[in-house]
Amino acid sequence: MIEQAEALGEPPEDPLLLFSVLYGFWAAHFVAYDDVCIDLAAQFLGLAEKQRAPVPLMIGDRVMGAYLTGTGNLKQGQAHYDRAIALYEPS
Repeated sequence: MIEQAEALGEPPEDPLLLFSVLYGFWAAHFVAYDDVCIDLAAQFLGLAEKQRAPVPLMIGDRVMGAYLTGTGNLKQGQAHYDRAIALYEPS
């Protein structure tokens, strides 16, 4: 619904709203260990890359890394964790 509203020229007041929704869905499916996680992580990361938003990019790489390492794809997961760490700025 958020994407449909944006397509109609009605963006939400909070530009991070879609990230919050996607992260919530991802977390619920991750806890349930559902295969939908990879699609949600990819959607989150794709949106972050499109917006070039550093914090969502960092979180997107973290969620993708968590899913990949949890499913045994250690090398791919580590690459996402490395990207997330490189984007981290404590300030």
